[in-house]
Amino acid sequence: MVLGVIANPLKPEVASVIRFLEENLRAGEAVFEQSLASFLLSPANFRFIPMEQIGSESDIIIVIGGDGTFLRAARYSCGKPLVGINIGRVGFLTIFKPSEIPSVLERLRNGDFTIEKRMRVVAQRSNGRQFMGLNEIAIIATGAARILEIEISAHQLSLARLRADGIMVASPTGSTAYNLAAGGPIIHPQMDALIVTPICAHTLTLRPFVLPIDCKIFITVRSRGGKILLSADGQDEENIANGETITFWASPSNISIVKFDDSPRFFELLKRKFHWG
Repeated sequence: MVLGVIANPLKPEVASVIRFLEENLRAGEAVFEQSLASFLLSPANFRFIPMEQIGSESDIIIVIGGDGTFLRAARYSCGKPLVGINIGRVGFLTIFKPSEIPSVLERLRNGDFTIEKRMRVVAQRSNGRQFMGLNEIAIIATGAARILEIEISAHQLSLARLRADGIMVASPTGSTAYNLAAGGPIIHPQMDALIVTPICAHTLTLRPFVLPIDCKIFITVRSRGGKILLSADGQDEENIANGETITFWASPSNISIVKFDDSPRFFELLKRKFHWG
């Protein structure tokens, strides 16, 4: 088994965590993203490759950082399972502590784990360019475009017209991220659903709604000035045309996440992260 290692090199704690990981790895057992070479004490024991190749050259990917680092790693995972070591803040995806690294490695070596599948959201522009989001794909006003005119359609029906700062289509995994901050519902990540959540809507009666994954969602956005940005997980962004219609649907390809028998369950994480008593 070859482990791939991706980390956020800008986090202050990353050097000590990488070295602790190195102490518990066997020579040749892992390939590291190339920006991490300077953090290892014995770099000659491992290979260093571009992040884009980590998924194709490893069996399981260890992600060290916060959920943002996890989302970045998911883009290059090539379907390989991900396991997150949290040195970020909230950490719904990077759920293991650095002190748990020896136990995590031993379980991975022994095959003592299961795989949890997480759905993703796809957005396609009118020119055919596609974006993929594990958490969400948002359309937001930027610069002078303080408000957007938005029309939402699905199931061959016009569902809503509204004015807002933006709109997003989120997955259940992303329900505790940007979606939650925008007032959207929390949904268990094992459910199959698409969440449509306005961002700072000027129509107070329009609330977020949840749709089944067998439908396509069409969102048309217009601005009276400024630019309109499409953003997938905050990782892949592009300006879109005024009046353009973006099509959203559930991706047929999932992200795989490593789980252990005693991994915290979703509502345990909610209670811990949000201090629900």
